[in-house]
Amino acid sequence: MDPLSFEARLRAEGFPEIRTNELQPGCHNGEHSHPFDVLALVLEGDITLTVEGRARTYRVGEEFSMKAGCAHVEDVGAQGVKYLVGRRPLSDLEAVERTLWTYLDGLYEGDTGKLAAAFHEESHLYSLAEGRLADLPRAKWLDMVAGRPSPKSRELKRTDRIVSIDFSGPETALAKVECSIHPRYFTDYLTLLKLGGGWRIVSKTFRADVRD
Repeated sequence: MDPLSFEARLRAEGFPEIRTNELQPGCHNGEHSHPFDVLALVLEGDITLTVEGRARTYRVGEEFSMKAGCAHVEDVGAQGVKYLVGRRPLSDLEAVERTLWTYLDGLYEGDTGKLAAAFHEESHLYSLAEGRLADLPRAKWLDMVAGRPSPKSRELKRTDRIVSIDFSGPETALAKVECSIHPRYFTDYLTLLKLGGGWRIVSKTFRADVRD
C-alpha cells in the first residue's frame, strides 16, 4: 500500500495522530509498552519486534500493529528504519478493561507473558491463610502458574467477568473481577495505577470459594 492510501486508512480507522518515525541503524529499545494502539507501514529499512519471545521482522511495504499495553522489544536493522505510524489512544476505561482481560486470559491459558504484562514487576497478591496474611510476590506467583496445568488445557469452563471498575482519579483505579479454576471460584480486588507504559495491576487481594 502506498503512503497516501495508508494514511487515509489510518484516518478511516480512527487513528488521530499520524506521523513518520525514523530510528537509527542498530537501535535497540528494550521491553516496553505504549498507552495507545499502533498501526504502521514500513517505508525504508526494517525493524524486528519481539512479543512474548517471538520475533518478527518487518520490511519495506509491510505493516505492523501493536495493541496498547502490549510489552515488546524493538531492534532496528543495519539500514535503520523509517515508518509511517498512526497512534490511537484508549479511554482510561477501555485501557483498564484491556489490562483486566489480559490478566484473565493469561490466567485461563496459563500464559505468564500475559500475566506479566498486566501485573507490575513489584506487585503482590494478598489473601488470608489460616487467619494470617499471605503475601505472594509476582515472581513466585508466575512460577506457580508456569508449573501447573492451565485451566484451558484441562478444558475447564470459563466464568470470568468484570464486576466493577472505580476511578478515584486520572491515575488510580480499583476493579472487582470474578474467575475460577474449578472447583475454586475467586473474587479479586485489583488496584491499578496508570504508569508510563499504561495501566498496570499493582496489587491483588482475593478469596476463593469451593463449589461442586
